[in-house]
Amino acid sequence: MDFKEASTFGINEEVLSVYQKLGWESFTRVQSKAIESGLGKGSSMVVSAPTSSGKTTIGEIAAILGALEGKKTVYLVSHRALAEEKYNYFKTVFRDELEKLFDVSIATGDHVDGDWDNGILVSTYEKYLSLITTSSNFSFEGKVVIADEIQILSDVSRGSEIEILCTIIRMGSPAQFIGLTATVPNVDELSTWFNCKGIKISHRDVPLRQEIWNEGRLFHNLYGQDELFEDQENAHVVNDTIHVVNNLLNLKLGPILVFTMTKPRAIELAQGFSGTREKDISAIIVGEQIELFSELTITVGILKETCERRTAFHSGDLSFEERGR
Repeated sequence: MDFKEASTFGINEEVLSVYQKLGWESFTRVQSKAIESGLGKGSSMVVSAPTSSGKTTIGEIAAILGALEGKKTVYLVSHRALAEEKYNYFKTVFRDELEKLFDVSIATGDHVDGDWDNGILVSTYEKYLSLITTSSNFSFEGKVVIADEIQILSDVSRGSEIEILCTIIRMGSPAQFIGLTATVPNVDELSTWFNCKGIKISHRDVPLRQEIWNEGRLFHNLYGQDELFEDQENAHVVNDTIHVVNNLLNLKLGPILVFTMTKPRAIELAQGFSGTREKDISAIIVGEQIELFSELTITVGILKETCERRTAFHSGDLSFEERGR
């Protein structure tokens, strides 16, 4: 769907101009389906689509349109890091074009900024549950609600609290509700429970290549395929993380995110990989900022050294400021 057609479905042209300035030319399949289903006209929906298919933009558009119409909007996310990312996104990307029309606030376990008199509040699920149980100002009535990663309803440790909040949403008469997920299998049941439309798309506009490296052999397929194919030309690959990262960088596939099972392992890999890289002038500035704004602990000292070589690690041991660098 192109932008001209999207405007006929109620998408504000000022919002469309922002995305055009960001280099967008059209909407993905799932975004188009949501727009056709009334996204710009206040329709509520639960949207299920693969990762990187464009679900987040659906939530963004609903939040922005709601704020432009004078409605208070709450954007719920699963983790504090995601809240910070979304908060900074709204504060920076829409600063020149739209920030003058609404405010952006944030509420997480370790960061609260803004009074949410109007505009968008980005919050983690648990933080908002605590807010709504202590003040009627946070009721959902008349508000636009975006619930990202709503599949955490089934999480063993967090699901019960998320379900309580979702029940409050369901009973709270929001002006519009948008639930987003990549993994919920029972979209129809969930959308029925929320009394809204259900949209499920399995197509990916950008193909995702998945690879398995094992004992010098490389297997691959595209997301959604069951059959694996062996890549004979890359039979030399080894099961060494640093070697794999260097190999991917040589193929121009950066930036790269490596997940580890423990915090010490994350630090170990960051140190090991950074030891193979030269210091970078622009990265040295980041290291200096870490040293300037942080208490110089052993962990912070290691982070400063690795950042100077364009390598970093992330864990709950880092402060809010350190994680934000």
